[in-house]
Amino acid sequence: ARRAIDEALNPTTNLLVNDPDRARKLLIAATENLNTAEAGGAQTAEIEALRDQMSPALNKIFFLTEATVIEVFDFSSASVPIAITAITQGPDGYSYIIDSYSGAVYRVDPGAQPNPRATVVFQPGYELYGSRTGRAQAIMSSGPDLVVFDTSSNLWRWRPADTSGKGTLVKLRVRDGELWGSDVKIISGFAADEGTGLYRLYAIDPSARQILRYAPAPDGTGYPAPPTGYLITPTSLASVEALAIDGDLYLSQNGAIRRYVGGAVDEWVPADPGDGVLRSTPQISLIFSAGASRTGVIYAWDNKNQRMLAYSKGSSGSVLAQYKLLSTDTSVLNIVGGYISLARDGGAPTFVWAEGARIRSAVLGTGVTPGGDPSAAPTAAPVIELPSTQP
Repeated sequence: ARRAIDEALNPTTNLLVNDPDRARKLLIAATENLNTAEAGGAQTAEIEALRDQMSPALNKIFFLTEATVIEVFDFSSASVPIAITAITQGPDGYSYIIDSYSGAVYRVDPGAQPNPRATVVFQPGYELYGSRTGRAQAIMSSGPDLVVFDTSSNLWRWRPADTSGKGTLVKLRVRDGELWGSDVKIISGFAADEGTGLYRLYAIDPSARQILRYAPAPDGTGYPAPPTGYLITPTSLASVEALAIDGDLYLSQNGAIRRYVGGAVDEWVPADPGDGVLRSTPQISLIFSAGASRTGVIYAWDNKNQRMLAYSKGSSGSVLAQYKLLSTDTSVLNIVGGYISLARDGGAPTFVWAEGARIRSAVLGTGVTPGGDPSAAPTAAPVIELPSTQP
């Protein structure tokens, strides 16, 4: 192993630049030999020293970048207990979360002064439009709206009115929506006609073994027409973890990603990262699309290996990059949901996610070190705004 490492990292031959395939083979072989030596009882300190020596080169070979975790919002010091079960980026760019304790949806403004602020925009128990709001079960953002599906099988649209967190809540008519069961936990929208603010609605219905697709009413009041089944052949959807739509449809199911085109599985598959000697097979639990159909990137959170993978949407499905999230307070990130926030200037995107009572983020590209320290300083206790009257 030592000879292979010395040859691969020799500054005179500079194989990483002049013959990267040779360097890759040498370092993989060295890693395999070290794994064998470790299993055979060799000295741990010596093995770890050699692994540390190889690490920068292996990261370069496998396009791995380390990304610093930043604290965005922490509910743990708030006046009411919060446990986040879902998060999405709203139409105004802010994070919106579902709280499992109350069943409410909060709009989160970490930059509010003098304290970061979370404002309830939806909560159960209100009588509106002849229906009572239930506990929020799923949320998504599309066009100008935040859409909430509740446990009473109602679909609601919340639309921001200003930048302070005020908005209007309207019930959307959905044909046969009352038939959606408690297992409908993933909904998504996709623009039906750019510029109109209208969007098709997709709902994964495991009981029906189908992805229900609804066309919007021209006046934007709901989805009055019967849904069509997106899948040509109904299939088991009980193990679907995530959905992304860019014209094509991507599902994360049983830890793997599949692309559907016209209701059928496409030939596209994500490439093997090639680093199996270092990490186990990816187990994807979250997926996000950046860019139009067949262009741009599919970002995939590999929960088992605690990394974000960036796959090409092109036919190769190649791994464009991978990112290891560095957190100072925990080695395992228990991520329950997230989104990719694209930079307006075309720079590195930001991964924003929720875990427990916290919202955190990491820039997928150039490292971020706020204040010269890997972790942001503690913020002031957040203000939780609860409505006193019906919305």
